[in-house]
Amino acid sequence: FFLYFAPIQMHAALFASKEFVGVSDRGTYGDCLNELAWGVGQILDHLVSEGIANDTLVILTSDNGPTLDLCEEGGASAPLQGGKGYFTEGGIRVPTIAWMPGSITAGTVTTEMGTQMDFLPTFAELAGVSLPDSITIDGESLTDLLFEGGSSPHKFLVHYCAENIFAARMGSLKFTFRTGLPIPDSYLQCSCPAGLQKGGTCSGVFVGGCRGPAITNHMPPIIYNVEKDPGEMYALPVSLYEAELKKVMTYVNKFHSSLTNGIPLLDLPTSCDVVPCCNSSASNCVCNYSGTSFNTANCF
Repeated sequence: FFLYFAPIQMHAALFASKEFVGVSDRGTYGDCLNELAWGVGQILDHLVSEGIANDTLVILTSDNGPTLDLCEEGGASAPLQGGKGYFTEGGIRVPTIAWMPGSITAGTVTTEMGTQMDFLPTFAELAGVSLPDSITIDGESLTDLLFEGGSSPHKFLVHYCAENIFAARMGSLKFTFRTGLPIPDSYLQCSCPAGLQKGGTCSGVFVGGCRGPAITNHMPPIIYNVEKDPGEMYALPVSLYEAELKKVMTYVNKFHSSLTNGIPLLDLPTSCDVVPCCNSSASNCVCNYSGTSFNTANCF
């Protein structure tokens, strides 16, 4: 079986069930985290009680770093720099835990590279399923890394937004080609007094985006050793890493040339029942996608 469990915790707007409200010193964020941990525990306990834990791979991970402009309710990435919308480690490096009693040694920690695009080929290999040759699969199987303590299957990892390459990893080295503007301290002081959202409008912030005036290009790229310097505080001299840079640029250029523009997901045929507020039987809300790229005529 395959279960994709995507709980609403820890995404804004935050709220917890009554059993978890007020039980954490971390406020609403901590309450939600406790409920999330409880929910995951319920799944693991059920796998054990059914006697299938040793035959089930469970992966717990997140999609991105904290939403910094949500103040304390957006989480924290320290000692990493940045958060959601940024290609610094605080935006793209996320916690990932793999659990399979009898196959994965408890307490094992690895600093090897991996990406969530690796899950598909990993699951396919475990299931004995071949992936189609007609499409390019960016991920690689992590079975050797997970079960044998092996190395990452990746020599390089590329981080991109739309058609723009923002960064690339080669081992412990990270090459940053583009950066976004950081959230100004003045904005956080305005928006997050004592760490709590006050609401209203505060000026002087731009988060995210793939292109535009908020993006700064860097060529040669800024180089960091993100194993020794995960906070990306100390740029390395490019002159000492020319050989590594040449290898990375060769791979990045090849990777960039392989990118093609995809079709917006909201333009694809789908059931209106699974699109927020676009089910005609829902009388208490309005379809958010009317007049935008989503075409309700595509519903089946």
